[in-house]
Amino acid sequence: MPNDVVLSRLKGIQQQLMGAYEASSPMTSATKGSEREFLVDLFLSNVLPSQYRFGSGDITDHLSNRSGQVDIVVEFPFLPSIPIAGCDRFRLYLAESVACAIEVKSDLSNQWEQALSTCQKLKGIKRSILAYEKSVGGGTFASNRYSQTLTGAIITDRLKVGPQGMEIGGKPLDLDLRIPIFVVGFKGWATTDTHKENLDSSEFDGILNIEKKIYVSGARYSGKTYEGDSALWAFICDLLDSVKELKHVNADPRAYA
Repeated sequence: MPNDVVLSRLKGIQQQLMGAYEASSPMTSATKGSEREFLVDLFLSNVLPSQYRFGSGDITDHLSNRSGQVDIVVEFPFLPSIPIAGCDRFRLYLAESVACAIEVKSDLSNQWEQALSTCQKLKGIKRSILAYEKSVGGGTFASNRYSQTLTGAIITDRLKVGPQGMEIGGKPLDLDLRIPIFVVGFKGWATTDTHKENLDSSEFDGILNIEKKIYVSGARYSGKTYEGDSALWAFICDLLDSVKELKHVNADPRAYA
């Protein structure tokens, strides 16, 4: 049963976000870049756990592939990133240090091609991870180049070993080495179906329309569609899944130099 107190608070946040957006809309395009700050300062940094750092910048992998400018990057707390001198928010991120990325657009329907371009570049970047531990079913799935183990998890008969290793419900437990990426529009398409069609034809992991209160989650997460005040909460839940996926990671920053 929905919690009316939570939904009421989310409704207030949605109104704050749209109010800040509408107040900046008559201004210059440079000022409109503050939409990214609205999303972080009014919403994400106040809702997600405090150990996660938000920034913006380029993401690169050990093969020197680059994403180009990404609006919002959420970092894991256990690997480094490189700041620009005198500016903490714009950084160069190692692929293995990135929990997820978020593109922010004024209007998804008018800027969809721009969003797709960033998404395609980012999905070409792969995290090179030697070993890791991830949360699964209340337990821990550990994997390295030699073995896989699952301990402490409560799993039903959906658990099996397939050709690619351990699976739950037909989905491999192996870490998806692609960086999750979501796109948020202050405005966008009119219907839920259009959001879902565009998500299904892209590599985004979720689409949020703040004005219409629509969130569509991709197959990597719940794969469901949410409307109304719960849309913001569903988006946060998918972000939590992405940032909390890894409990420990062993990567080699020396591969970059």
